[in-house]
Amino acid sequence: MPPFGYRLVFNVSGLISEYADIAYVLRDGAVEAIPSLTEAQHVEFPEIGELEAFVTSGGSGTAPWTFQGRVENYEYKTLRYPGHYDKMRLFKECGFWSTDPLLLDGQEIVPRSVFESVIEPVLRRGEGGDQVLLLVEVVGRAGNRNFVRLREFADEARGLSAMQRMTAFPTAIAAHEIARGSIAKGCVPFESSLPGDLMMEALVKRGVSFEVRVEG
Repeated sequence: MPPFGYRLVFNVSGLISEYADIAYVLRDGAVEAIPSLTEAQHVEFPEIGELEAFVTSGGSGTAPWTFQGRVENYEYKTLRYPGHYDKMRLFKECGFWSTDPLLLDGQEIVPRSVFESVIEPVLRRGEGGDQVLLLVEVVGRAGNRNFVRLREFADEARGLSAMQRMTAFPTAIAAHEIARGSIAKGCVPFESSLPGDLMMEALVKRGVSFEVRVEG
């Protein structure tokens, strides 16, 4: 995974969008827009060790608006190995992700397009399967805390990466429920379309395991 402690398993433009675009969160009951690649913190993950978490765009989806008035805070951060955050911040601060055209040696170029073309093969280096880590922390009004932890690996026997499994499985489950008629017709936010318990049970049937812990 050198030199960035990360191996790309999906579209490079999507990755840079997560790092460059505005993120939306719910704080103190209000939806706020905040810049991505900010508010880094250290997180300990069992069997992995220390990771860093930081704000990225897209992960919260429509949830801040859906849950407004029901919860006070809703935030999403991406996990990476230590060191990745600072390296990506450097590219962002130096303008490598700008979409404003520049004239270079008589040719018009877009810095972000050049950056993505150069870094994609670097980020795809490495061997072995990927893994998906998820840590959810819910704090109640009385101070009680619920944790859900997931660590999912690639299925090399079936040729599926962990990212493919954790992207395709929820989509397939939702499609199955649509076919059954259990999801309301029309445009429905994903987080409102299915009960969380149903989604987790369906994922467990597909070999995904969760660790659930309650404190307080």
